[in-house]
Amino acid sequence: MKFNNLHILSISALIIALSVGYYFVIFLPQKEQEKINLQKQIQTETENKRNSDRASLDSCLEAAKKNVFYELEFALQDTR
Repeated sequence: MKFNNLHILSISALIIALSVGYYFVIFLPQKEQEKINLQKQIQTETENKRNSDRASLDSCLEAAKKNVFYELEFALQDTR
C-alpha cells in the first residue's frame, strides 16, 4: 500500500485533532480539578490554623484575666 500526500495529510490532521481533543476533554478538566482541590486544602489548613490561634488567644486572655484578678485581690488584701 502506497501512501500519497493526501493520506499523510489526513493522518496528520487526525493526530492533531485527537491531541487537541485530549487536551480540552481530559487534560484541562483534570488540571482545573487539581487546582480546586489545592485551594480547598489551603483553605482548610488556613481555617484550622485560625481556629488554633483563636483557642490559644482565648486561653492566654483567660490566664491574663485570672492573673489580674489575683493581683487585684492580693493588692486589696494588703491595704486592709
